[in-house]
Amino acid sequence: MSQVGFEEVASRAIKISELIEEIIRLDDLLALHAKHDARQHEIQQYIDRRLAFVEELNGLLNPHHLKLIVEEQAA
Repeated sequence: MSQVGFEEVASRAIKISELIEEIIRLDDLLALHAKHDARQHEIQQYIDRRLAFVEELNGLLNPHHLKLIVEEQAA
């Protein structure tokens, strides 16, 4: 594999890691809001952002025949 190939793989791995971290942060934030009985409209922005991150992550994983399974209960 060429140097460009390694850099491309490394860049993709970093992006995947960042997306996973963002999803975890949003899950924690959603759990906190649920604990405090937040209204649906108050947390919808976080749910929408999480879904966007999941879609982007799946786009990066799909070429490798991998996919993140989303459980609606987590959102």
